[in-house]
Amino acid sequence: MLLLEFDQRKLRESAQVGESFRRFENKMNTETANPQATKNQLAIKTAENDAKIKELAAKNLNATLKYAEEKAGQVDKLVAELEKEIQKANKEVEKHDKEVEKAKTKIEAAEPMTKGEVDAIDITIDKVDTTSKEDVH
Repeated sequence: MLLLEFDQRKLRESAQVGESFRRFENKMNTETANPQATKNQLAIKTAENDAKIKELAAKNLNATLKYAEEKAGQVDKLVAELEKEIQKANKEVEKHDKEVEKAKTKIEAAEPMTKGEVDAIDITIDKVDTTSKEDVH
């Protein structure tokens, strides 16, 4: 009895394997019988993949452009600050130039002292400082 059950089980398994093999064989025959359909499916999938690649590339490009725009905005701000500093420095230079011109005008208008004026300068020393212990020689 056990042997009969074992044989029946083996027969069922063999039948299942045979059926699986026949389904596989039919599928292979169907797919290889129409290679153009397979090529068409491949072309469709290739086009879908190409479209996805282009979409991803566009997203990457958009992200790069956004980053570049942000950096350009930062550069614009820094340039504006630099221009303000340059204007401030130019105003200071202009103010300094005016002071220099005033001094030049004063110097150009000045006349040298006469010999009499120079001789009239009192150069006498009233008190000699003797607290220094250093030797001057």
